[in-house]
Amino acid sequence: MNSAGRFRTLRARLAVWYGLGGLVLLAAFSLTLYFYVEKKIAQPLDFRLRRDLAEVQRRLSIGPHGTLQWDGGGFPGAETAKGPWFEVWDEHGKLVGRAWPFADSHVERVPSPPAPGRETLSIFSVAKDLRLRVLSIPYHGPGGAAWMLRILTLHEPATDALEELRWIMIFTLPTVALLPADAGYVITLRWIRPLETMAAEAALIGGRDLGRRLTVPESGDELERLARIFND
Repeated sequence: MNSAGRFRTLRARLAVWYGLGGLVLLAAFSLTLYFYVEKKIAQPLDFRLRRDLAEVQRRLSIGPHGTLQWDGGGFPGAETAKGPWFEVWDEHGKLVGRAWPFADSHVERVPSPPAPGRETLSIFSVAKDLRLRVLSIPYHGPGGAAWMLRILTLHEPATDALEELRWIMIFTLPTVALLPADAGYVITLRWIRPLETMAAEAALIGGRDLGRRLTVPESGDELERLARIFND
């Protein structure tokens, strides 16, 4: 490989390093921003779900015949729930009981059965103007049956910005990373140009032209020092 090819490779390597460095810095900044926004917006809702979950686990029980009881009495039922909103599903994906304050006429789509055996956090749109943030966890049914308990709360639209922010980060970070790479290539090109000139002039110096000297760049840096040392 000739010297010009090596210099071009050096430019490319430095440009890649500029791009990678910029990408790392931008990714670190974006992740910090994302987790800060998530903490300020989403965590209060999740804390509310966990608080309601603790209350439901404390007050909900299963009667001798598999009936749901609230504080040892009757189940709150639909449209009468004054406490936490929740659902109970059996091991067959059948709804055992639901306690929330919404009339059937207001609900266009009821939540689908939860995935059995694992904890999930999801969002359901049950009406045009009604979205619910939902926490589902395993729950011990009669005889140790694998039931599911689901806690519900109103979903705040502001939390949708988290998903939008995540996709913005995914699509824009690689593009933005090209900016420092391009800038690094241009800067490296300007920095190496005097070195290329020195290399071309040095190649012209032969046995019959030992008195030829390199052009000394007035840069005040290592390149100027290299040219002066070579000329001496």
